[in-house]
Amino acid sequence: MHLLFNMLGLIFLAPLLEQFWGPKKFLTFYLITGIGAGVFYEGVKYSQTIPMKNKMEEYIANPNPDDFALYMSKYASRYYNTMYDFIEYYSEHEAEGKSQSIIYVEQVYDAIINVPMVGASGAIYGILMAFGMLFPNTKLMLLFPPIPIKAKYFVLILGGIAIYSQFMNSAGDNVAHLAHLGGMLFAFIMIKFWSKDRSNFY
Repeated sequence: MHLLFNMLGLIFLAPLLEQFWGPKKFLTFYLITGIGAGVFYEGVKYSQTIPMKNKMEEYIANPNPDDFALYMSKYASRYYNTMYDFIEYYSEHEAEGKSQSIIYVEQVYDAIINVPMVGASGAIYGILMAFGMLFPNTKLMLLFPPIPIKAKYFVLILGGIAIYSQFMNSAGDNVAHLAHLGGMLFAFIMIKFWSKDRSNFY
């Protein structure tokens, strides 16, 4: 469904932008926003994992049940309930649980930093942002529910949903919301940059 809606966005909105800019400029925009979204996603994720890596190293140097519970609740909250039995066991049998707790801490860190990102969502959100900036009052017809909405409001709603979803970090949510925001950010920068130079980009 995620890929389907991405492609629907591409089919419905991209042709008008391609006609407005021309094929070469549109392709440049599409590739830069897509790559930029990936770079933004990886950059933010890396900056977020530095404190986590430091906490992991501190824990390995001095493992104890209290710090283990804190680490799991902060960095693996969606799995905390499944770890509850081990946390109880570790609290009662600290010596026996240390080595296993270190393994769990390392596994959580590896699971977070080694998540692959696949898709074109960043570029699609870049197209949405460009459409909303260039044709803000154009009315779009939503599929669900089937009501008309101006492009500028549609972009604001999708951006708000991406921000909300990123901070909610719901269990089972494997969508790279940061990439969506990165695509919108790069699109905004490119539109502003191109608007200063009225000459053809190529």
